[in-house]
Amino acid sequence: MGTKWRESKNMPDWTDVFTVMKAIEGLHSVTCFVTMTSAVFDGPAGFITIAMHRTAPIGEASVLGEPCLVTSGEWPCKDHSDLPSCLYAALLNCDQLLSTKLWHQLILPFTAEAPRA
Repeated sequence: MGTKWRESKNMPDWTDVFTVMKAIEGLHSVTCFVTMTSAVFDGPAGFITIAMHRTAPIGEASVLGEPCLVTSGEWPCKDHSDLPSCLYAALLNCDQLLSTKLWHQLILPFTAEAPRA
């Protein structure tokens, strides 16, 4: 690969993939793992698995609660022309799932209803 990153092609590249992984880890207190294995189909195909494991200490709350979020997909896929774009989209989907879980756990300090006695 050389000593520096390649030029961007106006689509997500490996720099974007690693940046979003780091951002998800920091925001949601998780460690992100990406695993690539060969698929069962003929030809050059692969199977990609993304796992998010909780990294917060036991006494602290985590978005995930316990223990992980896992999603998988095949490559090549019909929606993306290259692997970094596919992985980037999958990571953003994981971020959305984690953020949705976070919003469901929040108790807002105000409501439109009058307090009950």
